[in-house]
Amino acid sequence: MQKGGATVELIKNLMNAIHYVDSHLTQDISVEDVASQAYMSVSHFQRVFHVVTGITVGEYIRNRRLSQARAGHAASQKQGYRYSDAVPI
Repeated sequence: MQKGGATVELIKNLMNAIHYVDSHLTQDISVEDVASQAYMSVSHFQRVFHVVTGITVGEYIRNRRLSQARAGHAASQKQGYRYSDAVPI
């Protein structure tokens, strides 16, 4: 395989791993599971992911979960729900 082809394959594998994370945010996600989606060992995947994205796999998962929570909170605010409405006193 040519060097350019290997780079394309690497990016495709990383995209598969990111898609896996995004599809399983509400479940427990291990780095082992994510690395297997990219067809890499855990240590190699963590290095490659950090070099490409500038953040660790754990940071990416945490940031995506926080973004999802913010989006859910913003949607509930648009619909007029408040935390105090859901919690009886």
